[in-house]
Amino acid sequence: MRALCEVQPLKIIVDRKELLSAVNTAKAAVSNKSALPILGSLLLQAADGKLYVTGSNLAEHIRTWVACQVDVQGQCLCPAHRLAGLLAKTQTQDVVIESPKEGAVTTFKCGDALATMPGDAPDMFPPSPFGQGGYDSFSLDSDRLLEIINSVSFAMCNDPTRANLMCLRIEFGAEHATFVATNGHIVSVALAPECGCNTDIHGLSMPYTSVAKLTGLLRAGGQCTVYFSDTELACELGNATMVTRSMASTALKWKPIFGSLKTTASYLIGRAPLLGALERQQLMVDDMHMSCLMEFKGNTMQLSSSTPIGKYSEALALEEKCETPGAIALNPVYLSNVLRVQRSGVVRLQTAGKNAPVQVMEHDSDPPFEIQNVIMSIRQ
Repeated sequence: MRALCEVQPLKIIVDRKELLSAVNTAKAAVSNKSALPILGSLLLQAADGKLYVTGSNLAEHIRTWVACQVDVQGQCLCPAHRLAGLLAKTQTQDVVIESPKEGAVTTFKCGDALATMPGDAPDMFPPSPFGQGGYDSFSLDSDRLLEIINSVSFAMCNDPTRANLMCLRIEFGAEHATFVATNGHIVSVALAPECGCNTDIHGLSMPYTSVAKLTGLLRAGGQCTVYFSDTELACELGNATMVTRSMASTALKWKPIFGSLKTTASYLIGRAPLLGALERQQLMVDDMHMSCLMEFKGNTMQLSSSTPIGKYSEALALEEKCETPGAIALNPVYLSNVLRVQRSGVVRLQTAGKNAPVQVMEHDSDPPFEIQNVIMSIRQ
């Protein structure tokens, strides 16, 4: 039941553009549809010359702040999307926010415009889990962390019927952190030495939705600090802090896949020519016949497919003569997705045979982190 008489007094003056930016940042964690109406609100807290803006959906918690003139310290709750819309459609420089002690109505004065919004009691808002101790941490440029996450997150499953795969698994160790994602057809792994920890080994699974919100936050750029435990991960970047809880699902079992790989053939080929050929080949297949055959012999790879809607064939030159002629059959979409995140101009395909998994590795790059991808083959 909504409380209508517990809002603490509040009066501040804040720059409209800065407040709108903070609201949009925190609003990323707000639930559009929730059984709890309070999760559609933002918590505004004014103290010591700062206005803190917080959004939460219980699984994720985003808090940021802007400088402001605080006449009366206090806090209130406001509907997130309504507040963002009001600030976006107003052209004044400053906004006066006031919440009287005797009611739960918050007043926003934007020039000659005056808007009032009801809200719940601030004490009902879910508290942030961050800051309770037990965290390890590392600092890293946000662009670098974004690059690491993007190198594997494309392989995350987005099928709700396989919820245990809808996550990014991060395992922190003394030498490096391991980022893992899989949809059951691709297993993508990045080993990042710059994200390691010096104490205990931790592992957590970040939900699919949290990964999207974290990458959005990291695009702002700058130095970020990441705090982590076995149950939570927090990222501080500029004025914003995002906290996400680990999924309760079991850890992704990716190590047995890499441990069981056997390589009897290795093929070196240019990334851009192969990606272009795969994109052209996909025009000649449909969802029911999504497969291609790659045959290697001498200095040439022959890409081919035959479906009810047409046939396709194209020859590509290898970067080096293959010692072992062979063939690989797989889904061209999966291989294309892997190639798009590779930073190397040349890739190496390794396999133990036509029906064996295919390992895709970068060949001519020397990055600060290592990427490995395994694609399951199609039996023919």
